[in-house]
Amino acid sequence: MSTPATSDGEGGQPRQRRRYDSPVCRERAGQTRERIVAAGSALVHEFPIWDWSGLAFRAGAERAGVGERTVYRHFPTERDLHAAVMRRLQTEAGVGYDDLDLDAVAPHSTGWTEHERRATAAVLDVLWSLPGYERLVRGWQLDPDTAAQAVSWVMGLVVEAIRDGQRPGDPRRPTA
Repeated sequence: MSTPATSDGEGGQPRQRRRYDSPVCRERAGQTRERIVAAGSALVHEFPIWDWSGLAFRAGAERAGVGERTVYRHFPTERDLHAAVMRRLQTEAGVGYDDLDLDAVAPHSTGWTEHERRATAAVLDVLWSLPGYERLVRGWQLDPDTAAQAVSWVMGLVVEAIRDGQRPGDPRRPTA
């Protein structure tokens, strides 16, 4: 592994900058990253509406107590920062794709058009999204567990409909 050179060496020779790659440095970097993500999550929770424009590098840095350049070191783009915060929010909410097994329903969608498959994936994505969950908790004032159970229940209905051979737009209704 080569190290970057600087022009401060003796006799005009480039000086090799020492890299600090130790378990302690990696642990500290992980803690700093975690602090930035936690700060971003706290900021998002304070937003009156679901608006990511307030989660900028500067706001995250200020809340985390680090410099803006530190945030850039951990997240090259604001999109990367937003994605990390979104994953945190999903974990906090108990909402995620871990329990969604699309492979289990794939055999039941053979013969579907690409449009039908895409529409179904889109519906499942919207149902299992953090903004939807936040709407249930904040807008409908459901407690977090009830909101997660409600989303899981509706997703189960969609998955069961797929297993029963129903496609998006299929006029058949489930029978009791």
